[in-house]
Amino acid sequence: MTFGESLLRPEVAEDASEHPAWRVRSKSFAWDRPLRRADVHDLGATPPDGPIVSVYVARLGEKEALIATETPTVFGTPHFDGLSGSTGWPSGRW
Repeated sequence: MTFGESLLRPEVAEDASEHPAWRVRSKSFAWDRPLRRADVHDLGATPPDGPIVSVYVARLGEKEALIATETPTVFGTPHFDGLSGSTGWPSGRW
């Protein structure tokens, strides 16, 4: 199942706030997370363009494996280094 397909599942609810989040029951698994100034600086000359969605992954190894694919739509920022949790995905590229 792709990330986009997971948003269509009936148990997924969207919290429509200034920065939307997607949840199953009361647990968020993805959220809108615009790049902060420090993120843009850390990502260098070509930070991703467009909306950014961060997704939760259960283990740090899963996050590192996703980032290691060097897929242009998957990246990490130092803000989340060492955390199992967030990997940024530009939205619309799932």
